[in-house]
Amino acid sequence: MNPLESSLAEMSELFNARMAKFEAQLNKSPEPSTTSSSLALEFSSFRAFITEALNNLQQQVEMLARMQDNTETRSRRKMLIIHGVAETKGEQIEQVLSNFIGSHLALAEFSSADIRRCHRMNRLSTSEGSRPILIKFQTYEMRSQVWFSKTKLKGTGFTISEFLTKARHDIFMAARSRFGMKKVWTKDGCVYILGADGIKHRVVTHRDLNHLQKNTSEAVPEVDAHKRAVTKPAVVKAKRAAARK
Repeated sequence: MNPLESSLAEMSELFNARMAKFEAQLNKSPEPSTTSSSLALEFSSFRAFITEALNNLQQQVEMLARMQDNTETRSRRKMLIIHGVAETKGEQIEQVLSNFIGSHLALAEFSSADIRRCHRMNRLSTSEGSRPILIKFQTYEMRSQVWFSKTKLKGTGFTISEFLTKARHDIFMAARSRFGMKKVWTKDGCVYILGADGIKHRVVTHRDLNHLQKNTSEAVPEVDAHKRAVTKPAVVKAKRAAARK
């Protein structure tokens, strides 16, 4: 949720709380008069109007947020992030990438001319490993070749990921925690989930994610900590008994 959406949600909660408090005080009147009855009716009408206005405003804010997110995603369509490439002082990052992509991804035709710009992400820290590299390619076609060649990196310690917007990255991480890593992936900046029906579902918002989780049994079950503590010793005892036999 972006700051504007959060601010609107807080305003809506505050309005509902104030209206509920005022309504409670209004209903405490011991002898309802014509004036108080009229006031209660006007209050109810006013509350309905404001609630509808806030809902409409909320929908418009969400629509604007999606439009901004879509625009930002399109601006990143030629970008990828490469993780695990060793970092050295005074390195020529374009040459490092050319050597890495040419050797590890078997794209011999790749050269520094295919790179529009690139740089290490985050600040340099001695406590962390090599910083990931953000790369923007000259063409979407070359970006796609690199992206679909990432399977060759399995087991090497290197990984390639898409440069997601914050909103989509949050959805991606939430989906992985709920459905498991193997059933969640990204493609062209979009998050996909493999459902129980064997169909891939595209999720754009947290509302989509919650709806999918509600209508599928594929969510990763959370094992109670007490059950884990009880089950593990039982398995160990069974193995020891089998060994003595």
